Amino acid sequence: MNKEPLIGFREALKKSFELSLQNENLGYYVKVLLFTSILYSVLIGIIAVPLFFMSAKNSIDRVNRFQTISDQYQIQQKAEMDRIQRMSDPDFDFDTMDDSYLQRGRPLSITDMEEPEEASMSPGLLALMGIFGFVFGIVAGMIQYNISMLAPLNVFKNQLTSFKDLLGKSLGKIFSMLILLFIYFVTVTIGFILFILPGIYFAVRFSFAPFILFDENKGALDSLKTSWNLIKGYTLSVYLKMVGFVLISFLVMIPLMPFLVIGIYSGLATVFLYVYQLIFMLFSIVIYFDLKRIKGNPEETGGKTTYGPAPSTENSPNSPGIPFNNQNPYSPGGIA
Repeated sequence: MNKEPLIGFREALKKSFELSLQNENLGYYVKVLLFTSILYSVLIGIIAVPLFFMSAKNSIDRVNRFQTISDQYQIQQKAEMDRIQRMSDPDFDFDTMDDSYLQRGRPLSITDMEEPEEASMSPGLLALMGIFGFVFGIVAGMIQYNISMLAPLNVFKNQLTSFKDLLGKSLGKIFSMLILLFIYFVTVTIGFILFILPGIYFAVRFSFAPFILFDENKGALDSLKTSWNLIKGYTLSVYLKMVGFVLISFLVMIPLMPFLVIGIYSGLATVFLYVYQLIFMLFSIVIYFDLKRIKGNPEETGGKTTYGPAPSTENSPNSPGIPFNNQNPYSPGGIA
C-alpha cells in the first residue's frame, strides 16, 4: 500500500515564509520574544543581584582583613626597627633595660589571614544561595523555552493570544517540558554514543514532542510516544527537510555575514535572528501538522495509540500538502 507523500520542501518553506513575513504575525512574535527576554532578565536579576552583593561584601571583607593585617605588620616592623636602633645607640644604658623592653610582639603569620567569623559569608549559606540560583535559573530558562514553542504555534493557528495567556500556559508545563527534554537529550546522547546514526534517528523521531506537549496538551511521555508514532514511516523525509533548511540557511547567511556583524551594534542582527527563528519554527510546525493530517487524529484502541485514515484532500488547492479553506489559509479550521 502506497503511503501518502508528505508536504514538499518548497511548499513547506513557502508557507513558513508567508506566515512569518505577515506584519501582524512578525510583530506579534517579536513582541513576545522581547517581553520574554525582559521577563527572563528580571527573573535572573532577582537572584543574581543579591548573590552579587553578597559576594562583593565577602570580597570587601577579605580585602579589609588583609589591609588590617598588613597595617599591623608594618606597625610591628617599625617598632622592631626602633628597638634595634635604640639598642645600637652608643649612649644606650643596658643596665636600665628590663625584660619587658626585650620582649617582642608575636610575629604575624599566614593564619592571621583567616576570615573573621563576623566578617565573612558562611560557606553553607553561599552554597545554598548557589543551588537556589541554579534552580531559579532553570525555571526562568524553561519559561523562555516554553514561550518560544507556544508563540509559533499560535502564529500558525492564527490565535495571537496575549502574553499573559502564553505565560500561564508556559508555567503550567514547566515540569512536563523539563522531563521531556531530559528524556530526549539522554536518549539522543546514548544514540550518538552508539555510532551516531541512532542518535540522529532518535532526534528526528522525538523532534515534534515539544509541539505536541502544548498542541495536544499531553504529558512528557505521551508527547514523546505520539511524536514517535507520528513520524513513523516519514523519518527520512522529515530528516532531509530539516537538513535542507539548515543548508539553505547556511548558504543564505554567508553573503549576509558582513551585514550581520554590523547589525550586532545596531540591533538589526537581533531582528534577523527573530525572523529566522520564526521561519524555522513555522517550517517545522507546517511539517508537523501535515503529518497529523496524513495520519488523522490519534485514537486509543486496545491500550495502543493508532491513527485513523488520512482525511481526504479532494478539492484542496495545495494537495498533497496541508488542505486549506477559502477564508483563512492558516486558520485552525483550514487544517482537515
